[in-house]
Formats: sequence, structure tokens, C-alpha cells
Amino acid sequence: MSDGEAGSAAEQVTPSGSLTDLAEEYRRTRAEVESSILPLATSVDGRQFTFQVSLHGLTLQTGGYVVLERDEERRFGQILSMRPDAESAPDLGLDTMRSSMLIRFARGEGVILEGDLQPFHDAVVRRAASGEVDLTRTTEPLGIDHW
Repeated sequence: MSDGEAGSAAEQVTPSGSLTDLAEEYRRTRAEVESSILPLATSVDGRQFTFQVSLHGLTLQTGGYVVLERDEERRFGQILSMRPDAESAPDLGLDTMRSSMLIRFARGEGVILEGDLQPFHDAVVRRAASGEVDLTRTTEPLGIDHW
């Protein structure tokens, strides 16, 4: 581009709009998808669980207590580890998204402290409210009660 040409590369117009508009649309779309990540947990043995949650408005933390709810069942657990992760949109089944769009979220692992020690899938995971978890009585991951 010579000095005589008007506009920067970011201001150049494409068939879909300016590059700035496209970048803003990309960020807005990614934020919407990332915000809609469901806070779900799964356990194959009823003693440990894995989970995924959105990074937007994250209230969970390593060492924190959580409630795992599915149907009418309720379990209490503790988060042992949590880390940021990302998947490309097509890998998540979002074929209509740009192939280069990375969807960021948190993944983690925890143990069941109280409740039915049966496997479960897609339980909603949320931070336990104050007083919801009785710390005077917990269940070890192997199902041994302590008082």
C-alpha cells in the first residue's frame, strides 16, 4: 500500500465488512460459545468425577466444595485439580464455526465426599453454598465414613 492510498489494513473492506468488524464478530461469537459451556460432571466409578465449566464467571476453585445434581440425585464433592483447556470448534461438533476458532473452558477432577456412590453422567456441577457441606462428616473416596 502506498502513502497515497487511504486506510490501514485493518480498515480495508472485505465482502463481509472491515477486518475490524470481522475481528469483533469473531470475539463476540467466541465469547457467546464459551459462556454457554455447560457445567457438567461425569463419574465412571461413583467415587471420582471429571467436569467441565465455562471460564466466564468461574466460581469454582481447586480445594473447593461442589454440589453435583442430576435428576433428583444430589452428591457433594471436592475439586482436586482444575486447569484451562481449549478445543477447536469443529472438534466440539460446531461445524458451522471457523475451523481456527478455539473454545476455551476449564476441566477438572474431584472426589465424591457424600451421596450415592454410583456412576453418573452429565450432572450439573456448582459451587456448594455456605452450610451445604457438613465438614464434620465426610466420606473418603473409598466410601469410608469419618466422624
